[in-house]
Amino acid sequence: MAHVESVAGAIGKIAGAWTPDRRAAARRAAWLHDAWRNATVEQSVAVIRSAGEEPDPWAFRHAPVLLHAQAAAAWAPTATGEADPEVLLAVRHHPTGHPDWGAVGRALYVADFCEPTRAFAAALQTDRLLERAASGSESLAAVAFEVLALRLRRAIDGNRPIHPDSIRTWNAWVERPERE
Repeated sequence: MAHVESVAGAIGKIAGAWTPDRRAAARRAAWLHDAWRNATVEQSVAVIRSAGEEPDPWAFRHAPVLLHAQAAAAWAPTATGEADPEVLLAVRHHPTGHPDWGAVGRALYVADFCEPTRAFAAALQTDRLLERAASGSESLAAVAFEVLALRLRRAIDGNRPIHPDSIRTWNAWVERPERE
């Protein structure tokens, strides 16, 4: 719970100047993103299937822990009434990134990675990334791109497989001028 509270605080900083509705959407995404983080793989698969979906086959095979994100997004509409497609897309893809994210998805991605309780936060100076992300939408896009690069580098350095959504996100974002 400390992680989720910290992500909510970080996203509050990023979304501080947004309209109240957009800021509320970002906060909902933060509170929902790890709702299924402590569930077993079997529990995540069950909630995903109960929502009429199939579990992400790549995650199921290579990194089942990632299914918590899909489970949270599948669970949220029925359990909490969350209906905002941008919030649900952010929650569903928060560990991997998504090429079509708007500000809510990017803010959750940055806040989740940069929140101060992470073991690597000090070494990567994530507090500075958060400050930059809070300074405007162009900065948020640039910081989200940096976070994606850091996540990819960590996966490569750790000799871990990379989710196809992360690769698709990289390929889409590397072309986008809003990160300049």
